Amino acid sequence: MCPSRGRSASRLRVSTALLLLLLHKLAAAAPLTNADLIAYLGGTATGQSLATVAYTLTVLANETSAVVSLKYDGEVGEVGWLGWGAGTAMTDADFVICWPNSDGSWTLSHRTAPSTVLPTLVGSANSKDPSVDSTGSLRIVPSLSSKSASEAPAVVTWERPLKLPTGYKGKGSAFQLQKAINQPMIYANGPKNPGKAAQDADLAQHVLDAMGGTYLDLSAAFTEKTAPIEPPVVPVKGGSGSTAGTPASPPSTSTANASTQTTSGARPSGSGAGTTQATSAAPGGATPSGGTTSGTAPLTTEKGFLSYSNLILIHAICAGVAWTILAPCGVLQGYLTTPATLAALGAVLMAVQAKGGDGGGTFAHKTIGFVFVGVLIFQDLLGLWSHLNHRPPGPGRPPPPRAAGSWIHIFLGVALIVTGYYQVFLGMERYGVSEEQLVTYGYYGSTSSSSPPPPSPPLRRSEATQAPQAPKAQERLPVKLGH
Repeated sequence: MCPSRGRSASRLRVSTALLLLLLHKLAAAAPLTNADLIAYLGGTATGQSLATVAYTLTVLANETSAVVSLKYDGEVGEVGWLGWGAGTAMTDADFVICWPNSDGSWTLSHRTAPSTVLPTLVGSANSKDPSVDSTGSLRIVPSLSSKSASEAPAVVTWERPLKLPTGYKGKGSAFQLQKAINQPMIYANGPKNPGKAAQDADLAQHVLDAMGGTYLDLSAAFTEKTAPIEPPVVPVKGGSGSTAGTPASPPSTSTANASTQTTSGARPSGSGAGTTQATSAAPGGATPSGGTTSGTAPLTTEKGFLSYSNLILIHAICAGVAWTILAPCGVLQGYLTTPATLAALGAVLMAVQAKGGDGGGTFAHKTIGFVFVGVLIFQDLLGLWSHLNHRPPGPGRPPPPRAAGSWIHIFLGVALIVTGYYQVFLGMERYGVSEEQLVTYGYYGSTSSSSPPPPSPPLRRSEATQAPQAPKAQERLPVKLGH
């Protein structure tokens, strides 16, 4: 055999192996399609795909089971955690929170929460296989989920029965799915990966721009060409299958027709940046690109300056400036601090309305905030009453002792400054401010509150050494004597 032929055959085998390996990786990294989800459910399925600000949410069902698929517009390595829940708010919702692990697997954490607090695990943690919950009812589908850290978009899919077993330990009433319109669901994603596969790992706060609630039609016709639509924020009446419905309570921002993403368009990023590129759906649920809208009429949420995140930012700026700068310095207390606090209250109430809910549950920042505003108004009225009833002492008389109302006014003022500072801290902690920023904030508060007041400016030497002068006696004019 010619040596050169041996080398050529060896190169050919190596090239073939590399080509097969490349094709295998390309096949493994092929994006998930509607056809894949439908095939997994046996060839027919109903449901919808919603283009939320957190990820693209797809929920499909057959007669007994459902699959929930979350597609995040970014690499797997960029994912902190992705959360989905059955319910209208965090309170008593049935959560499934997933995050990728370094070995290419995904953790499925099945949780619930009594209010807007960190959800806790339903049952016990499954230490043997974190991709399956303790009941065995919910499990990650590896063939429909991303594996490589560089794979994009990142997709995680799990399956569950439509009806969870009777021994289910969760709370609320929305955890049982039905093949019907207006299935309430919530969604969110978090920026920080827990860093371990344990199902009971601690989770960081979700991103403000990547959370919300919606309603999904699990009875709508779903095909390979069905495109994601904007998520409705209120229940929709009618509109199942291929018929476009109308909202039950149409606000001014609603649209009569469904709007749908183009099939080639990208999802909004997981951080909430950007807007969805959409096309208006034609009557009957068909899109110009040939897809279907899954048949509901979504509502457009408030965007631009009055978006939820912007209103929360306005709330934070007003309250932060008022109670970390103006109030401790005693600068124009009645003219700036109180109006800024009331503006902060108005902004957060508008934010709750923009999000579409009642603010959800009870938590420290919310409770202290409302009590704080009430005490502040009482403090201002008490100060006004003391000012109107103040009588200066007469000439040569000592000032009268402080009245009880005056002492209460002083005590409330100090208490409000301390509580206001702590309230700002709670807000920063709740809405995802980093630990480094919280430490900096705490250091600023401790140093500014413990440092002595600045000394008075020294007198000039001429002022310090000059003795007070007695008034000069009136000079007499010289008297001219007579002759």
